[in-house]
Amino acid sequence: MTINGIDYVCITDIARQKNAEEPKDVVKNWMRLKNTIEYMGLWEKLNNPQFKGVGFDPLSYTLPNMTA
Repeated sequence: MTINGIDYVCITDIARQKNAEEPKDVVKNWMRLKNTIEYMGLWEKLNNPQFKGVGFDPLSYTLPNMTA
């Protein structure tokens, strides 16, 4: 999807490729992965000047180190 010349990705559309009936289940599984949370934190640091990493860091520290 492109808005004002900026490209965006819809994770629900990606999840539908794995499970067309219940993409929410795929997204829920992704959100439990430490790598996903770390990626989201990095993306926010790079792209959101108002991102408050101090509030985000404890979340990534408490997640188990699992992979998909």
